[in-house]
Amino acid sequence: MTLMLSLEEFLRRIPKVDIHYHIMGGVSPNTMYELNLKYHGGLSYSQIEDYFVRDVNKSKGAIYALEMLYSLMREHDDLYRVAYEIGRSSSNNGVRYQELTWNPGEIAMPYTDATESLIAGFFKAEQDFGTVTRLIPGINRERSPEHAVEMVTDVVNHPYSEVIGIGMDYKEHDAPPEIFWKAYRIAKDAGLLLTAHCCEWEMHWRNLETALDLLQCDRIDHGYSVLDSEQLTARCRDNGVFFTVVPSNSYFWKKYGGNTPEWRSNHPLRRMLRSGLRIIPATDDPELHLTNATNCYRSLIEDFNFSIDDIRQCIVNGIDGCWASSNHKKLWHCNWLKEFDELRLQLTDQFE
Repeated sequence: MTLMLSLEEFLRRIPKVDIHYHIMGGVSPNTMYELNLKYHGGLSYSQIEDYFVRDVNKSKGAIYALEMLYSLMREHDDLYRVAYEIGRSSSNNGVRYQELTWNPGEIAMPYTDATESLIAGFFKAEQDFGTVTRLIPGINRERSPEHAVEMVTDVVNHPYSEVIGIGMDYKEHDAPPEIFWKAYRIAKDAGLLLTAHCCEWEMHWRNLETALDLLQCDRIDHGYSVLDSEQLTARCRDNGVFFTVVPSNSYFWKKYGGNTPEWRSNHPLRRMLRSGLRIIPATDDPELHLTNATNCYRSLIEDFNFSIDDIRQCIVNGIDGCWASSNHKKLWHCNWLKEFDELRLQLTDQFE
């Protein structure tokens, strides 16, 4: 007799990538509290918990929390612990491969020391749990373009096989992509792959066009305003541009009042899928969004009416859009999709 799977268990077990994930956004409340005690931060546990809420009237915001978390990363053991815990959590949610972003310029440690601490923690997690992790140093666009050049130059001058590209994050409002062209040119010339947060807060679609044409990004994080231009949507569809999209995105969550019908109908995920864009679901800041890779995919079905076929296509998009080697991708296409289809046979018909 075939054992039937619940939707939750099916979504937990299917092999997947998570390639838009901020390391500091994966720090648990308990770890943050213990690091706060270690460095005499003076915060109570209830104050720590205020960073980890999905309440539109109470949340201080992910960026505020990230800044606090970066201030607690001071020694090798801090970063090693965070990396190991993330690797374990990702494995528990079916993530086989992940590309994680962090901002070297926000940590009071030399780039090489911080990177080696993260690599060590993720390597140990890979040994224990199987999830492979690669790193994407991120430009904090709220700092100057010169600071970005300095950070990227440091990355280029100290290469690690686990560091495969650069990204850019933080608030886009006063930091259009074009002012960071020089940092991106340095990274591209050094052979690094390129992504950038773009149009996360419904900024004008021209920012996305600039990220593609001037920065020459290999994929886009968020990119929701693409839908505001039929021509750009068609171009991205026809060229197979990959978008890492976040069901739990804080901007839309707050704009439409949290878990509401308005949030479900106005979040652009469903329209991006129906427009033929190659979207890759991602957790972004899982602890701060009170989510994980399993819940990320569950939200696609329960909140945005994705079908199981849509979920399968998202898995394919994740394989194709990640920055693993072509040999690994070929194996994953064969093995992961076979595993997906076998698990699907155990899923009850009501979810089809």
